[in-house]
Amino acid sequence: MGDVIQFGTVTRWPQSGLLVRDGDQLVCAILLSREHGKEQATVALAPPARHLLWLDSVEMELPAVPPARLEIDGFLLDRERCFPATLEAVGDDRSLGAALVGQATVALYTGRMGDAAMVVSGAAPRIWYGNRLEEGDYDNLGAVAGEG
Repeated sequence: MGDVIQFGTVTRWPQSGLLVRDGDQLVCAILLSREHGKEQATVALAPPARHLLWLDSVEMELPAVPPARLEIDGFLLDRERCFPATLEAVGDDRSLGAALVGQATVALYTGRMGDAAMVVSGAAPRIWYGNRLEEGDYDNLGAVAGEG
């Protein structure tokens, strides 16, 4: 958190986030930011994964249990993993992720076009959709004083 992450010409300054655990195992960190009133999630998966998920919030209806397959913007994505999770808020501005803290079901999806999605089902469900970025596709510019 606090580092500037850049993909192409788009830059994000996440100031808050959520640690996502499956039991005692850390699965990922969801780094949250907001741009033009839209919530963004940059998901850093736990090692040995070396890629990021570069996602934006999406509005759509879902059943209580995340389905095996999603269709977003005409693209099909298959569920890669689904698990009961504990979400813990971290960072300077915890207001973005405050509604998500606690117990939830988390599902990770991948598509054939390099797209990805994450669903958090719980008291305040969220769906984020975007791209899977391989190492080298994005830059971590480090902390930038006065930004964010």
